[in-house]
Amino acid sequence: MAPVKAICTVCGELIEVDAAKDAAICPKCSEAFVVSKAISKYNETGKPTENAENPEFIIEDGILRQYTGNDVKVIIPEGVVEIGENSFAGNARIVEVIVPETVKVFGASAFNNCRALTYINIPDGAVKIRNSAFMGCGITEISIPGTVNKIGDNSFHDCIRLKSVDIAEGVTTIGVYAFCKCKSIENISLPSTIKSIEKGGLRGCASLSEIKLPDGLEHIEKDAFFDCTGITELKIPSSVKSIGIDFVGGCSSLESLSIPNTVRSYSIGADSFWGCTSLKQISVPGCVDEIGENAFKGCKELSVVRLPRSVRRICKNAFRDCVAIEELNLPEGLECIEENAFASCVNILKITLPQTITEIHDNAFPDCQRIDRVDAPKICYKCFKNTVWARREGRWTGNKGCAICGKPTNIFGKCKYCNR
Repeated sequence: MAPVKAICTVCGELIEVDAAKDAAICPKCSEAFVVSKAISKYNETGKPTENAENPEFIIEDGILRQYTGNDVKVIIPEGVVEIGENSFAGNARIVEVIVPETVKVFGASAFNNCRALTYINIPDGAVKIRNSAFMGCGITEISIPGTVNKIGDNSFHDCIRLKSVDIAEGVTTIGVYAFCKCKSIENISLPSTIKSIEKGGLRGCASLSEIKLPDGLEHIEKDAFFDCTGITELKIPSSVKSIGIDFVGGCSSLESLSIPNTVRSYSIGADSFWGCTSLKQISVPGCVDEIGENAFKGCKELSVVRLPRSVRRICKNAFRDCVAIEELNLPEGLECIEENAFASCVNILKITLPQTITEIHDNAFPDCQRIDRVDAPKICYKCFKNTVWARREGRWTGNKGCAICGKPTNIFGKCKYCNR
């Protein structure tokens, strides 16, 4: 028997079924459904509409393919199950759209670049918001029902007037750049069911001053909060398993960041905290083994740095220009400090180095003249040249090398030439 058209009673997608069977598995949502009911649903709502009453709507198999009218307020006809791809894209006239309960799917770029659109409802029971569905719209608020599993990639990207977002229990994923550049968002509620904020999910939400991350959140991907310049504090829940690099880069108002040791995958790579000029303290989790180049460069308010024993290397310029640091207590396990790692940290007074340190590059602490005390089992005096401490100890006199024998040396502990 030839397959017949039907509409899945679970997800509302148009499918084809074998009418001879009692039940089937939907190829779109992988859920079981009763075949006769799916066929009946298609017969009731899915057949091509004659459009005698609504000639401006081109509807086929329950999918609204195109809107050709010129109304400012659009009421989508009952029976439509999907607002199709690009069906309203670029429409400069529509201001308000009323969506019926029958709609289950918002297609890719369905309302893309509808700049005049200020209001649209997503009905309870909707199951999919596909990529770029509302990208560049003028909407000011939106409520997303819990029947939607994932907020699609770029779905609200560049909705610059969007101020309030209510996400219901049931939603699990904020897609790639889903709310990127929504610079007017002041409030967004995240349900306990959210498991993942994907790459750039909330990037550039400059008006967002606070956000509560729910217990149950597991993954925060790269750039998730990049350039959220209004956020002042971020607490990562213990449920989080992985964090992407640069997830708070450019957050110029962020003062405090706490990352629990339960995080198992996180790297502080190059420029990770670029632009975090208000950051005062940070706790780094035990999975981090390296502080990348320029990681905290220019974090001028950073005064408290808690590094775990897992850190083996501090790379070039990692803490350059962190002028608020006065005391540096580096953890056991640290092996190498690269050149300029603490360049121009002009207010450091005391440094404690661990037993495990084996290598400090020349100029690891340039322009840190106020260093008055270095506690360490072995010392590279050349690394601390021109500091108060080095001059007082008398072991380093500029380029002449060892203050006792005069030979050039750059070693830990005693001079390798005179053994003093």
